[in-house]
Amino acid sequence: MEKKALCFIPARGGSKRTPRKNILPLDGKPLFAYTVEAAIKSEVFNKIVVSSDDEEILETSIKLGVSIDERPSQLCLDTTRAVEVLHEFLSRESIKKKI
Repeated sequence: MEKKALCFIPARGGSKRTPRKNILPLDGKPLFAYTVEAAIKSEVFNKIVVSSDDEEILETSIKLGVSIDERPSQLCLDTTRAVEVLHEFLSRESIKKKI
């Protein structure tokens, strides 16, 4: 039986202290791209999803070769916890059929 492992990467566009920190370049590539590349390189996951409210992050994720999830705006607050975002994602019927 094949194992199914999901890598879920929350990468919100906003931030109080450092606006758009996930898309800011670090040594020539967006900060969140290092996480995506590490997940791909690990070869552990059969599906990698970047969840974001930011169009540039979503577009970059597609270019990196991973799936995207356009996060609902109510889950893009400074007080939103990653576990809440993951729970909402996994509770959608359309997602249950794909995973």
